[in-house]
Amino acid sequence: MVRRVGEADGGRLERAERIERGDVRPDVPVEIARELGQSVLWHRLLVTGNPITDDLIVALVDDVLVPFVSLRG
Repeated sequence: MVRRVGEADGGRLERAERIERGDVRPDVPVEIARELGQSVLWHRLLVTGNPITDDLIVALVDDVLVPFVSLRG
């Protein structure tokens, strides 16, 4: 069975599992983390008009979001 992030429990179960494994710091501000990614995409879409590319998504996740939520940085 594949469970999607945020499904039914708002992602709390998966987040708890990731905290337990040491992938995510327990004090991560979830709402801010969510807004970080969204803000870059909306800025591109509405302000600059620059394309939202696969490379942008990969860089956003790998270079911004993962270090922000990770214990390992």
